[in-house]
Parts: sequence; C-alpha cells; structure tokens
Amino acid sequence: YHPSTGKTDTEATFNGSKGWYDAGDYGKYIVNSGISTYTLLQLYQQNKEYYDTLKLNIPESSNDIPDLLDEIRWNLDWMLTMQDDDGGVFHKLTTKQFAGTIMPEKGTAQRFAIGKGIEASWDFAAVVTLASEIYKPYDPEFAQKCIDAAQKARIWALTHPYEIYEQPSDVGTGSYTGSVEWASKLWTNIEMYRVSGD
Repeated sequence: YHPSTGKTDTEATFNGSKGWYDAGDYGKYIVNSGISTYTLLQLYQQNKEYYDTLKLNIPESSNDIPDLLDEIRWNLDWMLTMQDDDGGVFHKLTTKQFAGTIMPEKGTAQRFAIGKGIEASWDFAAVVTLASEIYKPYDPEFAQKCIDAAQKARIWALTHPYEIYEQPSDVGTGSYTGSVEWASKLWTNIEMYRVSGD
C-alpha cells in the first residue's frame, strides 16, 4: 500500500490479481476501467439475446455463462480487490512510474494500491451495482457480494465528501482526476435505486 491510501502498514500486501491493463501501460485504474466495464455491462443488458449465444473462444466458453459476462467478470473480480475494509476504494494499482516500452513479462517492478477517494468509490459503486443485477441469474453469491460492496462504497463516499484523489508527488502514472463528483454520485444513486429500490 502506498502511504496515500491511508494505510499505516505500508509493508502489507494484498492480492490485486486479474483486471485489465490500461490502454498504454501495465497499471490498472478503477475510474477508467470502471467506465469500460459499465459500458460492456450495458451492451450485454441491451442485447441479451445476442450475447447469450455469442462464443468468443475464451477458456470459459464451455460454461453456462455468456462469454461476454465471463470476460467482464475478469475485471470485476479485480475491482472488488480494490475496496478497503472501510468501504472506500483505492484509485489505482500501478508501479510508481510507467514501465516504458517493454513486454508485460518484463514489467516486474512493485505495484502499489495508490490513493483512495470519492471518484473511484462512486464509479466503483455504480459499476458493481449494475453487475449485481446482471450476474444474479448466473451467480447469486457473486451478485450479493457486488451489491454489498456497492452499498459500502456509497456510504464511504457520502461520509467522506472531500476525499478527492490527489496524485502523490512520487507517482507518475496516470492520475485520471477531474471527474465531476455530483455526476458520479447521481450515476450511483440512480443505478442503485433502479436495481434495489433503495
């Protein structure tokens, strides 16, 4: 954990496996991968008949879950690892500086959970709320895990309205700041109300 997470034991580690790399580096970011994940969830929700039968030739293609949902789940599983015990969500999981133009297996520098703020927490909550609805017929336990995580993130964001992510001085990877707090809050609240009625 980077000190910007607020964790006192910065020697502690966690399993942040799975997830999608960013467009140009080997970091993983809640805010922008959240948007990609949500877009794909919406794509599925609005075209279920097509995606229920589409085969993408991935390792999970033989199971009873649509391939698109299997692929989305890879990033959702990672996103869930980025939630702190108090409900807040870490902003990103990256090395302190970009790895440069190297192959993935050469990118072996230590990665850190960096920052925690309302941008990541609100976006995370909106995405996993929709996921809870879509995955319920396939994996009710996972769906419940998602809505529980969403509610925890929402409560944290509501009680920490001024916890805006600031890029630490020793970190040079993408900051992905500048999201409009009220828009992310509205996004989460509408999604949560639509899915749970709460």
